[in-house]
Amino acid sequence: MIKQSFTWVLRKVSLSIFSIRCHPIRPNVIHTGYLLFFIFLLSHTFLCSFNSAKAQNCDYQGGQNDDWIFDKRCAPVTVQRTVTFRGVNDGGTGNVSIYFDWGDGSTPDIVPATEISSNNWQADASHIYPIGGDNCNYEAQAYLMVNGVLCTSSVQTQIATVWDIDNQNGGIIDISPEIYPICVGNDGSVQFADISQWNCTPPDEEDTPNFRNRWTQWVYGTDTTNISTATVDGINYPWPYYGPINYYAGDTVLSPAPPASLSETIYIPPGYNVGDRFIVTIRNWNACNPYDDPSIPGPPSDPVNGDHPPVVTTAMAIIVDLPDNTISAAGPFCETDLPTQLIAATPGGTWSGPGIDPETGIFNPTEAGAGNHNIEYNVTNSNGCSVTGSINLEVKESPVVNIAPGTEVFLCPGLDLQLFAEISGGTPPYTINWSGDTLPLNNTNTVNPTFYTTNIGTYHLTALVTDDTGCSNQTDITIEVEDVFINFDPNPIALCAGETMVLSPIISGGSRNFITHIWSGPNVDKLSATDIANPVFFSTDTGTFQFNYQVVDSMGCSDQTNLTVIVKEKPFAYAGVDTLTCSLQYQLHGNVNNADSSHWSVISGPGNIFFDDQNLGTATISADQPGTYLLVWELRKGNCLDTDTVEITFSEAPTPTIIGPFQLCGLIAELETFPGINAGTWSLTSGPGEASFSNINNPQTQVEVSTPGIYTFSRLEVSPDGCIGETTQTIEFLPQAIADMGSVDAENCSPIEITFENHSINADTYQWNFGDGSASSEELPTHIYAVSGTEPDTLTIELQALNLHGCNDTISKQIIIKPVPVASFDADPLAGCSPLEVSFTNNSAGADIFYWNFGDSSSIETGFSPSHTFVNAENYVQSYQVNLTAENSYGCTNSHSVYITVYPGLCIRIIKRWT
Repeated sequence: MIKQSFTWVLRKVSLSIFSIRCHPIRPNVIHTGYLLFFIFLLSHTFLCSFNSAKAQNCDYQGGQNDDWIFDKRCAPVTVQRTVTFRGVNDGGTGNVSIYFDWGDGSTPDIVPATEISSNNWQADASHIYPIGGDNCNYEAQAYLMVNGVLCTSSVQTQIATVWDIDNQNGGIIDISPEIYPICVGNDGSVQFADISQWNCTPPDEEDTPNFRNRWTQWVYGTDTTNISTATVDGINYPWPYYGPINYYAGDTVLSPAPPASLSETIYIPPGYNVGDRFIVTIRNWNACNPYDDPSIPGPPSDPVNGDHPPVVTTAMAIIVDLPDNTISAAGPFCETDLPTQLIAATPGGTWSGPGIDPETGIFNPTEAGAGNHNIEYNVTNSNGCSVTGSINLEVKESPVVNIAPGTEVFLCPGLDLQLFAEISGGTPPYTINWSGDTLPLNNTNTVNPTFYTTNIGTYHLTALVTDDTGCSNQTDITIEVEDVFINFDPNPIALCAGETMVLSPIISGGSRNFITHIWSGPNVDKLSATDIANPVFFSTDTGTFQFNYQVVDSMGCSDQTNLTVIVKEKPFAYAGVDTLTCSLQYQLHGNVNNADSSHWSVISGPGNIFFDDQNLGTATISADQPGTYLLVWELRKGNCLDTDTVEITFSEAPTPTIIGPFQLCGLIAELETFPGINAGTWSLTSGPGEASFSNINNPQTQVEVSTPGIYTFSRLEVSPDGCIGETTQTIEFLPQAIADMGSVDAENCSPIEITFENHSINADTYQWNFGDGSASSEELPTHIYAVSGTEPDTLTIELQALNLHGCNDTISKQIIIKPVPVASFDADPLAGCSPLEVSFTNNSAGADIFYWNFGDSSSIETGFSPSHTFVNAENYVQSYQVNLTAENSYGCTNSHSVYITVYPGLCIRIIKRWT
């Protein structure tokens, strides 16, 4: 009872050591001697040190707070920021700061934080956003820093909106147009527009726009204005002239708006020089530089500039120069000269006039024609100033030469051909020169030479004419010298009775102008005409027909030849009617007539056609692929041929094939037809239960029945042409055993007794294999596992569920049986007077960790063979049970105990006195 109470007190005290904060411990609450107090004090010191060494991190549990105060809207703006982080884990160092980044490019401030309450830290910082910043809005961020580490996920963000004058912080004072050009010599009118983007107004700032008050003013004729006679709204003022100050009421307008945003109309009269200008200025005040400052009593003391200087920008109307419209000199040209590029001083303009390309400026004398042509060039510079220049181009007329009888002449050899060059245009007198194949000419410098030759061939001549101004022109002529010649190809001509034939003589040579055609012979009645070049021959009679053909050209040259036409008997072919058959075989129905030979052939089709006799009209054919085939039946008698076509469509009836009857375990089977087509359906023909198909139409499908038994299924397939095929499949579905052994702990220390669960279904018998060489056929067996060695055994437990149909199932699981160490020790001595020091010798085997409980409420020790002093402060003998727990690396334990007897300290005095 005393020992149990003492253990409870120690356990209670130990628990208090692990509290969040360490408190002083009073050792006199346990009266077990100075040794126990010393051990307890060391433990308390170690735990307090451990508690204090916990590392800091960026995790803060209590949230955050951010106070943001600014003094005014217009720059310079002073902001005061107070940031708080709650529940900060600083590891007890107290090194907590707040990192302030003001978002304007200035150096961030790192401010040490103050712990305002337990683990809650706060820091204050201020910053000035100056006049003339870059942006209307600045994103100011604050971060927690713990022990010098920036906690990036702790960011707190505020937006600083800083107003300024309208050309700062993203604002732009702008006028459109900035420069208005007026071409020299012209006048012009312009109205300028204030297109400024005011400071801190949309789209730069939507939430807190700078919209309280604005004033604008147009000033005319400012700075270096030197166009003195300009007018503003029709009035010539002394310059500069200050227009009225326009007031934009607060909270109403966020950008320049008419009429205040538009200047008066400015008129610039003509007569000023290039560079002369008229300048306008826009002046601007807003809430940050108010014209009439509400903090200053009364109206502005300076009515021109107001209580604060305005921000300004300018624009101008300026006199600009015209582009250079000079064109380089060109010409004169002959009418037959090649095109010429005209050159302008200022490129990029547009050309106009006869013979000129508007874009490229290329002048074509031939296109322009003879005469004087005014070519204009219009060009516009970047200021929009346009000017037109011109040049007069002379094009001299060139002579024109025409050759009679033409430029292409056909001639029989040995005939004279009189040539004549007719010349017109240009400036007489003319000179002429013939060149080329001039040997047949009698003169090469006359306008009417004579051409004569007996040599067949092609002759090329050129007549070049030059007028008195040097302009020239030429004409080419080709003369073909050839005898008239007739040819028939073929000759004789063979055709079949009843066929027509256009007779086509091949005629060449001579003048090529054949004016007389004469067909003669005993059979001219077979011709459609006898006085034309290409009569039509027709005859239903067979035989040989002779004709003579003569032709005469326009110069009297002629030729003649004979033609033979042979007419043969023609057969008549019939291939039968187009047919659809539900088979891959078909007997054809071609006629024979009186032909010398016959033949079937395939014109088209999706596969191959095989004939039993390709020359037989009633041949049987086989197709290797269904589909439509086009066949031709051909009859030939001599060289006469007749053909006829027929379409045979093979739509083979489906022949679905299924494997024979079979058995399977379970209620699900795969059905499949071979080859199978998509157009078909599955159905249940017979069976003890119901059946459902995963897809009733697919050739391959899965079927599930509701109960075991013998079922018959049928497959009906229909081809696209209506051909039908059917087959059946018989399947016996047997009950399927399902093995299930329940849950088993994956790891156990040896020895372990396991009673196995069995949740198997559809089973008649069971076979257990425990993985260690043991087996059982019980339904719910119990088995003891033990490890004899020092290493774990990994065993596979297997349960086989068996039924009478052989539809068996097996399940397996792995378990690990871990070895157990042997705890053993000796103590010396086993008894003695208090204080008694005992040495322990550890004889354990297979263990790595040891726990010594000395039974006197002292701390557990983990040494291998420790010594321990037992103290008996009572007046009676006490026995302490010393227990050694040995544990191996697999977490398995074993214990061994020995009792130590300790006599009271009085026994020492008794022994001494007795001695």
